[in-house]
Amino acid sequence: MKDTMKALKAGLVMAILGILLLSVAFVLTTNHLRAELTLAQSQNLFLNGYVQELGGDLETTQTELDGLEAEYAALTQRYLDLESEHSGLKADYITLTAAQQASVAQAELYQSQKYYLTEVVDWLGRAYASSDFERALQLYQASSGLAAPHGCEPVTPDRYLRWGTPPRSTMYVATPAKLGWSPYTFWSVREDVVFGPEHRDFPGYLGSRGYEFRYPLIPGSRFQQEIHTTINVYDHLVDPPSQHESLAVAVVELACGVTGYIRESGDADNTILIYFAVGNYDANVKIKFDPDLEHAMPILVQGANLVINELTNGW
Repeated sequence: MKDTMKALKAGLVMAILGILLLSVAFVLTTNHLRAELTLAQSQNLFLNGYVQELGGDLETTQTELDGLEAEYAALTQRYLDLESEHSGLKADYITLTAAQQASVAQAELYQSQKYYLTEVVDWLGRAYASSDFERALQLYQASSGLAAPHGCEPVTPDRYLRWGTPPRSTMYVATPAKLGWSPYTFWSVREDVVFGPEHRDFPGYLGSRGYEFRYPLIPGSRFQQEIHTTINVYDHLVDPPSQHESLAVAVVELACGVTGYIRESGDADNTILIYFAVGNYDANVKIKFDPDLEHAMPILVQGANLVINELTNGW
């Protein structure tokens, strides 16, 4: 009986211990599960936030993508517009090029016709004993009141050599008639010369023209005044004679934008000159025995403009 009781007590103790151990294990498991649950909830909250953030980024990215697609569409349309504009400009360029070529051809035709008619007028003049083509032009202009069309393109050297040689012509040089002075006043030609390329050993030099006359500009003076035109022609364009600028007593603007440099030589003839260059020519007009610079300057400017205008008349 005692043994039975002992066994029961021992079993009861073991049962109680087992229950206690189970209780402890249950508590520990419960706490672990609660920790796991808390961790899972935290992870779930983090994942939900991350998913929301990714959703926001996706919406932003989609908005940017939509904007880029719209910009691409606009750029594509702009490219198509530019292509169309380029095609139009290319067509306009072809049209303008053709028109320019036609205009050049027309201008060349007009020039050749002008040259031909000039030769005809000159031939008629010589046939009827008139040897000065320039004088015929002046007489016609005085009679008709019509001035010849004029630009600022210098005449080519071949045309200059065609018309600028005496005794047939006084073109390109200053004369009393061209300067508007009375032909009935006693005056005389002092020099009327033409030189060829052998006259000077300069690169491209083709020749020179010199024409000088005496005219009583100042009544009672000891000597008649002398007005001299000198023209040098080259096969190339001539740079403006700026080397005369440092010695010039005056720098003046002449016809066609040409610059003239007025100098006093200080010689016994009291020579005053104006230098200038136009196209293939360098030239000067000088006056002698005129002691008054203020009196001489307008004459020199007038003479220089006369030479320039004839060098650009295109005959």
